Amino acid sequence: MRRSFRQLETQQHALEYAQRLNNEWPERAQICQHIAQQVVHTADHLHTAAPHVLELCCGPGMLAEALLVALPTMRYVGIDLSPTLLEFTRQRIQLHDGRIMLIQANLNENAWLDQLAVYDAASPFHAIVTMQSLHDLGGEPEVSRIYGLARELLVPGGLFLNADLVVAPGVELPNNPGRRSIARHLALLEQHGYTNSHSTLTVAGFGCVVGNLPA
Repeated sequence: MRRSFRQLETQQHALEYAQRLNNEWPERAQICQHIAQQVVHTADHLHTAAPHVLELCCGPGMLAEALLVALPTMRYVGIDLSPTLLEFTRQRIQLHDGRIMLIQANLNENAWLDQLAVYDAASPFHAIVTMQSLHDLGGEPEVSRIYGLARELLVPGGLFLNADLVVAPGVELPNNPGRRSIARHLALLEQHGYTNSHSTLTVAGFGCVVGNLPA
């Protein structure tokens, strides 16, 4: 049975889901390494030895693992709607337990912001990242909302990075309106006041777009 992330009930389901994602999009491993290097570069630019990183929709933890390996002193927070995937991720990155916090929340609601405040209100993030996820939140308004909220959570000069499935300019997918073009993503970043917005990678239907909070 082909299950969506909303239908996962067991750890075996989560494993099958993770395997299916990687089989359908083998480029995910390359994208994870690319994102990790972008965060490493940001940490170096901000002169921080212990970057604080937030991942939106951490799913089965593939990116979390890549980040924690690449940045051995980082502090990681992952948010996901699925408690099954969060438990799968917790087990996957348990060797880094002292540096992680996982939060179950719906990004289309505001409770996750309150949960972050309770977790560590005085410590904004050096980087906020997400991979193959924001298109599932709905349409462009939902994606744009996340861009705006993320801006308020970053340190000056901090990085926002979205690596997601994209469409060609002018293409609309009625059944998946959250998939936008790279040009549209960059326009949204600029509308929300990010600087240096650009695409860092395009591969196999994915586009990676980044922007920085003004220093």
